[in-house]
Amino acid sequence: MFIVIEGPDGSGKTTISKLLVERLNDIGIKARYTSEPTASHYGKRLREMLSDSSSTPKELYDLFVLDRIEHLKEISEWEKGGEVVISDRYKYSTYCYQVSHGLDPALTEDNNSLRTPDITFILTTDVDVLLSRIETRALSKEIYETRGFLEKITAMYERLPEIFGEEFSYIDVDDTIDNIVSKAFGIIKEKASI
Repeated sequence: MFIVIEGPDGSGKTTISKLLVERLNDIGIKARYTSEPTASHYGKRLREMLSDSSSTPKELYDLFVLDRIEHLKEISEWEKGGEVVISDRYKYSTYCYQVSHGLDPALTEDNNSLRTPDITFILTTDVDVLLSRIETRALSKEIYETRGFLEKITAMYERLPEIFGEEFSYIDVDDTIDNIVSKAFGIIKEKASI
């Protein structure tokens, strides 16, 4: 099973993804955390470029797709080994971020046609909450971590069902971590018949 956790920067994707992996492992289901960009050559290059405002949306997009194709090969192998894979980000982030950054949506077909996850969670919250969480990090900001851009991204995530024609599970993260993880875990149990 392939599960994706999506949402704007600061929405808690990494924390929630890792806690869901722990919960699955605790009940005897092998689960693995992974994230994008990956640690591959493409992923490393992407991380460098995300701090550089001179990178074009198309340059970033092309690297995201190359990185994702490699990542999907790994995900397939992990699933064959009996693991549930939970990915922090996937193709929906690339669409939302690069189109919001100015990429023509017509150029995204090779990304959009990649595998559909079994479950995709979209984490939602107010832009002020996202900004306050981003500010508390001890890391340098990426090019997308501004109010105006986060407002665009938040609106784009809301439109994903009509853009992709897929089912998404939206979770408001203005709650305790325990409640958020319990809600997501309940959806996984129901859809996976655990």
